[in-house]
Amino acid sequence: MNQHASVSNVRWLPNYVKTFGPLQGSGLLWHMVRLDRAGSPKAVAVSVPGLGKVWMRAATRDHSIFQQVWVKREYDLARAAPHQFSALMETYRAALAQGRRPLILDAGAHVGMSVLWWRRLFPEARIVAIEPSSANLAILRQNVADEPDVLVLHAAIAGSPGRLRVADPTACGSAIRFSPEGKGEDVPALTVAQILEKVGADEIFLAKIDIEGGEASLFAGELGWLDRTQALVVETHDWLFPGEATSRALFAAISTRSFDFLTSGENVLLFRT
Repeated sequence: MNQHASVSNVRWLPNYVKTFGPLQGSGLLWHMVRLDRAGSPKAVAVSVPGLGKVWMRAATRDHSIFQQVWVKREYDLARAAPHQFSALMETYRAALAQGRRPLILDAGAHVGMSVLWWRRLFPEARIVAIEPSSANLAILRQNVADEPDVLVLHAAIAGSPGRLRVADPTACGSAIRFSPEGKGEDVPALTVAQILEKVGADEIFLAKIDIEGGEASLFAGELGWLDRTQALVVETHDWLFPGEATSRALFAAISTRSFDFLTSGENVLLFRT
């Protein structure tokens, strides 16, 4: 997810007001502006209406990710794809009525802004939050500590099992990329099949995938799980890695499968038909 959206601009005020109301929205924006200007690497708690305390670091611009998820509402599926979202909610309710807990995979969970979104959109779902960066992981755990049925995995999701390392040790926040040739922090690479086995599930209700170009490996691997997934939200990164065709494997994978394809902001939305 793009970290460069400024929060220090008054142009965001209508968005904050629309989402949180006039008084709370303007107060929250002012808090974000002060956080942005402070630039501290230390996580601080920000009181967000309807969410409570959310932990963020100014130095890695966690607040800009908050803004994308909760103010710009980039995962608002009901707004982006109303017909498909209605059908998805029917699937969600049917699963609950049958005594099954829908499973959400959040790959590239960062510090948990998207996890908090999915929890409130699908309050009875199980969520697996997968984050490879140990620095992000510490804040993620703080943000989901009081959320029920959220499993946090310190790993990178990939098309084949093994180990991955940070490719660019100077990157931070949501821009961290992992690869087999990296020189930085070392983490396990888990396939979707391994994750499903770990949590005792055989199907996925929704998978959100924002893994900084890692989608090239993920969708080039074993894809049986894709046939048992109801919806995907995938951020592609050809804009970030020109010439590497990081989204080619994704489009090859969905070209032979029955999904509705839409776009919303930085994301590709896929809904099983």
